[in-house]
Amino acid sequence: MSGGSMNYIYSSVKEYCVGYMKDVEMDDLMKDIVEVLRVCEWYDSGDVGKGDYSKVLAKFKKKWFGSNREERLKGYIDKAIADVKKQMYQLIGRAE
Repeated sequence: MSGGSMNYIYSSVKEYCVGYMKDVEMDDLMKDIVEVLRVCEWYDSGDVGKGDYSKVLAKFKKKWFGSNREERLKGYIDKAIADVKKQMYQLIGRAE
């Protein structure tokens, strides 16, 4: 296992926070924070390079600080509707 410099905090955050936030946007944020924490820890431990960390951090900042929140929320809505539609079609034996 890689990492260790931060006592694998990303693993604990993932275990105790991702999927438990009772809000789809907050769960998504926590997943992304876990990835930043993981790569930061691996970078500090010498398992990945600065470029790897910089890339993950830039992706996080673009999504959470530089993008249109309304568009992201619409994406959550569209995904939820698509998931329900798929489940309902499965009830009648159809894959849509």
